[in-house]
Amino acid sequence: LLRGLQALLQASDSDYHNAFFFNVTALTLNDSKFMGDLVEFVSENRTLAPQIVFEMTQADLANVSEDVDATLTGLSRLGCRFSMDQVRALSFTADELEARRIRFIKIDSAVLLGILKEGSGLQRLKRLKAELDRSGIDIIIEKVETERQLLELLDIEVDYGQGFLFGKP
Repeated sequence: LLRGLQALLQASDSDYHNAFFFNVTALTLNDSKFMGDLVEFVSENRTLAPQIVFEMTQADLANVSEDVDATLTGLSRLGCRFSMDQVRALSFTADELEARRIRFIKIDSAVLLGILKEGSGLQRLKRLKAELDRSGIDIIIEKVETERQLLELLDIEVDYGQGFLFGKP
């Protein structure tokens, strides 16, 4: 995380304006010293905050303590954004994601393809996508490996995709 933030500092010297996604584990989230230092770093480098997207798993976000939630709120107030990764269940609403300050959700293509095979799966996903759009939350489909997968997923009109089809990591 620290090396990534240093890279962001260097990139900002080059007038680079894209988002940088940083994976944050439960261990990091619960390290109050580190998270305090992180808030201090972002406070001192506030112009970078809009470029920072902290990415946490759905499971980790479901189990954050009040202290961690307060820290995430502080980072959000500074301008940082958040992404929910490893989404396995679509058992959330846009309002719940907004309350957690989530701006991106990353869903494995296999999860979405499984839902599309259900009788009303496409309609369910289109309703979810419309709800997320109204809240300014983008979907990123992960592990798009083949053109066939991509063609099946295009009907959902997601915002972003990643996987071997688009290039090797």
